[in-house]
Amino acid sequence: MSVITGTVYWNKCIVPDRFNSDEPLKWSIDIGNLDANAMKILKGVHVDHRVKNKSEGLNTKGADPQDVRGNFITFTQPVERKDGKSNQAPRFVDAEKNELHPTTNEWLGNGSIVNVVFEARDSKFAAGGRTVSLKTIQVVEQKQYTPSSSADDELDVVAGGFVSDDDEIPFPSN
Repeated sequence: MSVITGTVYWNKCIVPDRFNSDEPLKWSIDIGNLDANAMKILKGVHVDHRVKNKSEGLNTKGADPQDVRGNFITFTQPVERKDGKSNQAPRFVDAEKNELHPTTNEWLGNGSIVNVVFEARDSKFAAGGRTVSLKTIQVVEQKQYTPSSSADDELDVVAGGFVSDDDEIPFPSN
């Protein structure tokens, strides 16, 4: 097994998700801002071909200079294997290795710093012939997800404008 340190982006490791309705449920997380040591570890286990850098257009469909993840790797793991057996969910521990039991993906937001324990192995189904299994995420610095501001925040109060008297505004039924 191997360990890398990085920054969390797009965490879906607590409550699995699917990218589209045709795909199975998966746990997934991007670990970004990988330093030279993490890159050396990924190269050593022959999964460095999975590293992307969207700001530079490395292994992506296009460049986005505003992407802040730097070099990143996406860990995905289906909830269920092709044979129908369940995969084990990633474990979470704190800096002192105490077991954590978060209930929402928002608990571990973008910018959190983590150590990730993973196993790299050969796979005939994976690009490059190698895949990674996410085992444990050690939370070193936790940042909770905070949604971006609402579109309503862009509006100003209009003095003398319409103000509803009703708690509920009725909508026509079809």
